[in-house]
This record gives sequence, structure tokens and C-alpha cells, in this order.
Amino acid sequence: MLLKTFAYGFTSGGGGIGELWAAFYLLAPNGLCFLPIPKSLPWQLCLPEPLFMLAGMAGLASGVLHAPLTAIFLAAEISNGYDLLIPFMLVSGLSYSITKHFMPYSVFQSALVKKGHWIANDKDKQLLVYLAWTKLIEKNVPTLTIANTLGDIVALIKKTTPTNLQ
Repeated sequence: MLLKTFAYGFTSGGGGIGELWAAFYLLAPNGLCFLPIPKSLPWQLCLPEPLFMLAGMAGLASGVLHAPLTAIFLAAEISNGYDLLIPFMLVSGLSYSITKHFMPYSVFQSALVKKGHWIANDKDKQLLVYLAWTKLIEKNVPTLTIANTLGDIVALIKKTTPTNLQ
């Protein structure tokens, strides 16, 4: 556990993506906080502790990344089986819906929003606004008519600058 803490510190300081995945491993025991709930029920459910740890990790990944399917399959792969898929779906779906309500962007998207690079809605219209389309229009383009012969077209191509042909 101590080694993971140092790994988190090094990757976080370096700006790498490892900081996020290291945090999932470090904070996975937070799922154990919910372990007393089923044990306090009258029918005394006996659920394994790793289930809660992996579900907590799936919930954290789903909420932070806004990627519930990634979180579900990550937790399922770590647990070495897909028999816990339903609990992972429940926890990831709940975490995603709560986090999406309070935080509209994921961790990576919010960094882009702060820099002004994120395009959320109506991407086509915003790209056309950012695109300098007036610089893309060629002004000296040779015109062809129906009366042009193949020799005329070859002569026009020879006179055309390479920027017109790109």
C-alpha cells in the first residue's frame, strides 16, 4: 500500500495519467465503508469484502471518468470474472448519474474546458466558427468551359500553381 502511495505521488507530480489509476487502487477500500449495511440487515447477508472494494473502485472510476462501461469492465477484469457484473452495473450507474448531475464534465474534459478547447454541444457549428475558412478559398482558380479541349485542360494544369492542385 505504501508503494502505491509513492507511485501515485510520482505520477501525479509528473502529470501522467497514472495518477488517476493509482487513485482508484488507493481509494478502492472506500467501498468497505458500505460493508456494515448488508451485515446490519435482519437476514444477515454474508457478502465478501473484496466485492465491496471492487464495487467502490468501479463507482469511483465511473464517477470521475464519466465512463461507466469502462469502470464496469475494469472492475470485472480485476476480479477475474464476470459473475459480479450486476453489482458493478448498479454501483457504476448510480455513481455516474449522481456525479453527472453535480459535475457536467469528467476530469479530462474539465481540463479542456478550463483551457477553452472543449466543444460540448453542436460541434459542427463551433468548428465552423473556429475554422478560418476565408484563408482556404482560392482566388486564382482557372475556369473550364464546355468548349475546352483536352489540350486546353492540360495547358491550364501546367500553368496552375501547386496550391490549386492540393
